[in-house]
Amino acid sequence: MLFDHDGPHHDVYQRKPFMNVEMHHHLTDGDPVAEKYYKDVWTTKVHLKKGYTSIYEFSWEDYYIYMLVHLAKHIKLGGSGIRSIIDIKIFLDKKKEELNWDYVKEELKKLHLSQFEYWMRQLSEVWFGTEKTTPLYDELTEFIVDSGTYGTIKNYHASHVVELGGKNQNLSVGKIRSKLEIIFLPYEGMQEQYLYLEKFPFLLPVAWIQRIFRTIVWRKDKITSTLQSTNIEQDRLEKVKKVMDALELFESD
Repeated sequence: MLFDHDGPHHDVYQRKPFMNVEMHHHLTDGDPVAEKYYKDVWTTKVHLKKGYTSIYEFSWEDYYIYMLVHLAKHIKLGGSGIRSIIDIKIFLDKKKEELNWDYVKEELKKLHLSQFEYWMRQLSEVWFGTEKTTPLYDELTEFIVDSGTYGTIKNYHASHVVELGGKNQNLSVGKIRSKLEIIFLPYEGMQEQYLYLEKFPFLLPVAWIQRIFRTIVWRKDKITSTLQSTNIEQDRLEKVKKVMDALELFESD
């Protein structure tokens, strides 16, 4: 297995032609609620596996909770494909009766994922069990199936517009903010490109000017195509908003 590339949250290894392994060194990806929840994960959630001296693991309850945290992240970022729903169905078929559901429900409340868990669990039963479909399940199915394996750029921009619309989820406001955000990239993204911001965060406006100048001179076509990619059809935005309203993924943001 050969090293392929690294990233801020995981390293990727490949064995051609099919195997792709991601070694995560961060459990979460910028979500402040999840970051706070997993801050002391080694002392609060992880335990030494029975019979071993160096293998640590979650309880089955915490394993299931993290599955949902990870899935929610991908849904926010453009989708996750059908595999995650299959994982939920297989896991619950094997472990549902063993889980301490009072604990699971309390922890999901802390993560603001109670409603999300309900819909994902129900959707797995619509697909692979006996639950009957409804128009909302059809919308969820379309969004997930349309997402491919890791989500799509179109779905990401659509869900991001909904998120940027604020608590009232005003799509017009979200559209404007999404375009401004491409030009004036948030601090976290700017810090990865301009390392001096880590020591001097107050220089963010200077970095914005530097980035705009660099883009105009060397990457004009790139910024044009990126801005065009945020032009999402109103129909798609409305559908994604309906999905996000049901899942309540942006309720606590």
